[in-house]
Amino acid sequence: ADRRAIVERLALVGLVAALIAVVALTLQPLGGGFDAPRSSSFNPLGPIRRKDALDNLLLFLPVGFFAALRWRSKARPVVWATGLAFSFSFVIEMAQWVLPINRAASIHDIMFNTLGGFAGALAAVFVVNLVERSGRSVDGLGRELQTETF
Repeated sequence: ADRRAIVERLALVGLVAALIAVVALTLQPLGGGFDAPRSSSFNPLGPIRRKDALDNLLLFLPVGFFAALRWRSKARPVVWATGLAFSFSFVIEMAQWVLPINRAASIHDIMFNTLGGFAGALAAVFVVNLVERSGRSVDGLGRELQTETF
């Protein structure tokens, strides 16, 4: 297999691992069961808790990073990765809202998860450009570019 395919497979493994971690961390019941009061916040102008915002942003950084690497060959991998982060975050928040797991659904979670995915995708593009500028090809993240010497 060529190196680009290997990088894309490894990125897919990283993406799946990141998504599993997100599910494990966000859909784990917090106790209270069916009788627990549900809370939700769908007001984008409501108060933002900084720790929650930072946690959500950091949680989705790997999702955006690995998605952008996985879909690097597509046009606009940052857009694809950010779309995945938004979509997955939306599904997670709706599950938290509907399921009796005593979790709070929040529009701010969706916003900061999406921002984290976007930042991770930008980081992937930065790393790819950095590697390419160092004289290496990201087709294999390390294979030397073929250059002719005169």
